[in-house]
Amino acid sequence: MLSILRNPVGKTARYAVAAAVMSATFLPAWAHAGDAEFLTQSNANILWTLLAAILVMLMQAGFGCVEAGFTRAKSAGNIMMKNFLDFSAGSIIFFLFGFA
Repeated sequence: MLSILRNPVGKTARYAVAAAVMSATFLPAWAHAGDAEFLTQSNANILWTLLAAILVMLMQAGFGCVEAGFTRAKSAGNIMMKNFLDFSAGSIIFFLFGFA
């Protein structure tokens, strides 16, 4: 086994097998890619909702830093945990009731 790993021909053969597996995996998907419309109204709505959710997640981190700056140093961990739990509960509630 070690002689195969050290042999450059064996290494080339492994790259060839990896390339063959990847092409067999992805070529059928690329063949059908021309038939689909990518940015339909439904896809754009989902993309915008995802982008807005990412921005809200980043805003929660910013609010946590602002609130931690307004409190004592010993309370900073509690404030960050409060904001993390706020985001977690809000995300679960949004995905259960808001996105539908």
